[in-house]
Amino acid sequence: GLAAAALDDGCCDIALVVGRRNDLVKVQDQSEFVRPVQVWDAQMRRRMKAAQELLVRYDYAAAEQVLRSAAAQFAASGTIQLVQRGIALCRTFDAWDRFDHPVARRALQPYQGKFVAHWRLLTCLSGDVEGHGFEWVEDLLRNAERRQAQGRHDDAVGRIYRAIEMTGQIWLKERHQLETGNLDLTRVPEGMRASLARNSETASPEGGKVKIGLLQAWGLVAAFPNDPLGQLFLPRREVILDFLAVRNESLFAHGYRPITGADYNRHVPRMTAFLEECIQTAVVPLGRKRPVVLEQFPTTFLTASA
Repeated sequence: GLAAAALDDGCCDIALVVGRRNDLVKVQDQSEFVRPVQVWDAQMRRRMKAAQELLVRYDYAAAEQVLRSAAAQFAASGTIQLVQRGIALCRTFDAWDRFDHPVARRALQPYQGKFVAHWRLLTCLSGDVEGHGFEWVEDLLRNAERRQAQGRHDDAVGRIYRAIEMTGQIWLKERHQLETGNLDLTRVPEGMRASLARNSETASPEGGKVKIGLLQAWGLVAAFPNDPLGQLFLPRREVILDFLAVRNESLFAHGYRPITGADYNRHVPRMTAFLEECIQTAVVPLGRKRPVVLEQFPTTFLTASA
């Protein structure tokens, strides 16, 4: 029990009294001496298990701190390489989780061969390689899943909201050469010009710029005849409105109601499916391809075989 407590606390050394024995009763008098017990491996295994439990919740920053502390106290030649790799990957995915893609790319580069799909998407997100154009949307979707796994439902829903908004913005820009922050009304379908022009009156004190929000952007997408994403949006409009009502009532938007896990489970899977279909549909008319789908972040790289 004392030995287990010492291992847990790490505040004292463990030693064993040994000596010459003629039987199993006791050590022969005056042959005793104290021998330290090597516990580094046991301590390291405990710390790595604690770090692994944090990784399951995608808490890469906390896992990195556990590994750094363990490396400073207990790392031996047999484990230092694995711990070093774990620290680097925790730093990678923590930076990526905070949307700091350039830092994440530099940290992941030595390990790109083990994380090929993640590496391909990360090079696009950091601006080094041109992708299909919707990598940021995919990143938001996976980030929302991680926030949900941590019980942060409001954060998760906020990311889904931004993903819906961003998908419409990207499509309008790439397909129709329209900026939602400064609409060129000459490129807008004639039936919507008058209503959208009224937005210029409140967009800025000087007027002139026409700015539109999420629903107006998707309404504009649907106003273009036979627009492939507009055809996906129209039958889902009411479902999206239900999602937006939940988001708008939250404290992070315009209300005071916390978003629950039940809210997430009811609305978000449908929004995710809609956005995934939008991405898959969009890349074809844009003349691009989707070589890989962004997988969720790994949580099992603290094993020798990972």
